[in-house]
Amino acid sequence: VGMAVLTFPGGRDLQRQFDRIIHTVPPFYKYPPSPTNELIDHVRFQDDISREEGIGDPNIIWSEELLRSCYRQSFQLAFPQINNFDD
Repeated sequence: VGMAVLTFPGGRDLQRQFDRIIHTVPPFYKYPPSPTNELIDHVRFQDDISREEGIGDPNIIWSEELLRSCYRQSFQLAFPQINNFDD
């Protein structure tokens, strides 16, 4: 959850249309996975920034961070020559 992976198209029809396929793994919005240390490190979660935004529900804060991570990683996979998607 909160990640993206790149695969190559399997069938001939897909290969004609795409050179790669990016899959995202977004969280269930109100039911995110537990924030383990490994997952927190992977998504580079910054709890202090989220609290400053005034959002109160910790599950929603965590879900939003996981969702951001999905899309940030998908852009990093799709456009590896650009390295500043963290901004």
